[in-house]
Amino acid sequence: MEQVALSRAASEAAAGALVDGRPATLGAAADAAATLLLRAVYPLVYGLERATVEAQRRAVEIAELLGAAIDPGSSAGHGAALLAFQRIGQVTATLGEVRNRADLLVFWGIDPDAVHPGFLARFAAPAPGAPPRRTLAVDVGAARGPAGADERLEVPVEREFEVLWALRARVRGRRIEPAHAGAAEGWPDARLHDVAARLLGCRYGVIFYDAEPPAGNRDPMRPLALGALAAEASRRTRLRLIGVRRPGNGAGAETVLTWQTGFPFAVHFGRGYPRYGPGEFTAEAVLARGEADAALLVGADPLRELSPAAVAFLERVPAVVVGSAEAWAGPGTRVRIVTPSFEELPGSVYRMDGVALRRRGAAAAAPVAAGVPVGAARRGAAAGAAEPVGGAEPADAAVLGALVAVLRRRLAEAGR
Repeated sequence: MEQVALSRAASEAAAGALVDGRPATLGAAADAAATLLLRAVYPLVYGLERATVEAQRRAVEIAELLGAAIDPGSSAGHGAALLAFQRIGQVTATLGEVRNRADLLVFWGIDPDAVHPGFLARFAAPAPGAPPRRTLAVDVGAARGPAGADERLEVPVEREFEVLWALRARVRGRRIEPAHAGAAEGWPDARLHDVAARLLGCRYGVIFYDAEPPAGNRDPMRPLALGALAAEASRRTRLRLIGVRRPGNGAGAETVLTWQTGFPFAVHFGRGYPRYGPGEFTAEAVLARGEADAALLVGADPLRELSPAAVAFLERVPAVVVGSAEAWAGPGTRVRIVTPSFEELPGSVYRMDGVALRRRGAAAAAPVAAGVPVGAARRGAAAGAAEPVGGAEPADAAVLGALVAVLRRRLAEAGR
């Protein structure tokens, strides 16, 4: 059995390694994982949402070595927004700007507190010296805004896009023909006029929306319409758009993929260089077509993100699973390496607004905002938690680093 030199962080994770259901050292698990993945014709690297930036970078390296497809789990819910903003751009802001500058907050079919408890108290409440603010909740069907909003409006689910497009037209100063106004758009013309006036009358407004909706509530036109509305209003005032992401590091996965490959999701290295294929190289598409013959799952939650048909096929695919003890593992899992939970890992992460943070230690009990424990770096330092000694990689990255070492050695021996 091939032996691998391990960092201290990787060695600490080795106690959780299983090969074919039997306990193994991390070296043996990395060797078995490399054998499985190198034999594959169409390997898939998937997940990355509950992994540190350091581990995500290692996962991209593994995908390149294997000639694999790589796709973050967040692409299922956030892919439409990424494609929309690639087309029209995005006018956005940081959560700090929201707290310090906003005088109007619009919650479009999302209650951030339901996703990240404590979010509203930390970011929606004005900072000392900030201007007074109004909050508007727009309920889209069953997707409701915060209960404590100053005002509440409703939009029929089937008319959401029409309402947003008509609202954009009003913001542009365009007249809406009577035949197309009113019930056809879901809002009467007077309401469209009033909401448009408030968007244009604010000094600094922010629209929050659900950037990773569940499978039953995904409309690919929603982010396009919201982005176009924010961009149009920003010609005359400051109106920003922020997507509320689910807990984890999905924003980090997209950022790392863009940094390493030029593309945020659905990347394939099969020709020796990264190719972008939304709809072709996403995990959903690859699995639904039954093409993958091996998978590396890193911090993945396929039950939430993938269709039942894709999950059913993934269950049969020989897989290597790297993640916490609670991470999903199907019947086809051959190698499993248990790492500390994402909340406990030190390392780098990205907040939902694109701000990079360095976590210093375990913060599992801390309130979570944007998938990152609020103030984790500061509280970690105050609690005595420190950076990994000697700049060592987080445990999840160290585990993947051990796999990279085996893959590189095997490929060198094979002259590839």
